[in-house]
Amino acid sequence: METDENSESASNLPAAETGKERETKVKRKVAKHAIIDWQKIIVIAIVVAVLGFIASYSAMTGNASLCITTAPAEKTQQTIIEKEPYVLYKEVDVPYNYIITYELAGSNFYDWLYRKFGKVEIKNTDEHSGIFTVVGKFLLDGKEEKQILSYDISSEKTKLFYFEYFNKYNDTNNANFTYEIIPPSKKVQKQTTEYRDVEKTKQIETSPHLSCLF
Repeated sequence: METDENSESASNLPAAETGKERETKVKRKVAKHAIIDWQKIIVIAIVVAVLGFIASYSAMTGNASLCITTAPAEKTQQTIIEKEPYVLYKEVDVPYNYIITYELAGSNFYDWLYRKFGKVEIKNTDEHSGIFTVVGKFLLDGKEEKQILSYDISSEKTKLFYFEYFNKYNDTNNANFTYEIIPPSKKVQKQTTEYRDVEKTKQIETSPHLSCLF
């Protein structure tokens, strides 16, 4: 009975390892350690390369901080409205060219009264003849009297406009004399610059986002 129990216990024990199996296990452990060592070497190399790049970038830019780009620059398109000039020809009314060659304000005395007068001489310097109008104004004691004269003046010719303020009861020599010239007008083609709204596409570039170590 004893012999049977011993033999049964022996059969339950694991078989002894052979030399070949032990050698295989050793090789597997060595290979596993070698893979781990190569992984460490690769990680260290990547870290060294990144730090070297950061240092060289800092030297080129003059920035002493160690920074890396965490978000690259981006380009986007934006629609904008701009004012664009353009040339337009319009028919407009322009006054004749003229010059004032003579003007005088004074007073005369006759029929026992002083009378204020005003003189304006105009030269038509335009290439066309036209009707010129002058409005003479006399102001005395808050009251204004207007006198209107119109003459057709040829090109390069002059015309004298004479105004006199008469009051059969009072002197008018203290009146103030002014005048307004209304020249004829003509139609001409005039170049003007106007503006219109134009839709344009503009490219916008955002700056990269940097993260600095210090």
